Amino acid sequence: RSSTATRSLTSSSGTAPRALRVRERRMRPFLVRTKLPDDAEGAREGDAALVLAARSGQRSAEEALYRRYARMVHAMAFRLMGSDADVDDLAQDAFVEALTSLGSLAEPAAFSSWLGAIVVRTASKRLLL
Repeated sequence: RSSTATRSLTSSSGTAPRALRVRERRMRPFLVRTKLPDDAEGAREGDAALVLAARSGQRSAEEALYRRYARMVHAMAFRLMGSDADVDDLAQDAFVEALTSLGSLAEPAAFSSWLGAIVVRTASKRLLL
């Protein structure tokens, strides 16, 4: 027995409308969760080392932080903005803000939480405009 909401999303043939299937296909990369290492403390220490290296000007450390957290930032941006058009701009703005203000990060091991807060703050600024 299907609910009213489910019936409204499916056509008479029992499949979702094309627009919904296309959006789901585009979202798939963001829905895959990145597997965290078994040693979460080790990941935090790795973040701290990368943050300290990036603060000292090592470009490769900045790139490593971007590669490590790009999926998380894009997924958060998509959930907050709800529009594909704004996701890339929001993610770029959040990373630029984070990398330029690494000096203000009090606890380098908390980079992921700090970056998440920047994404939320950047999204709220955009939504208020």
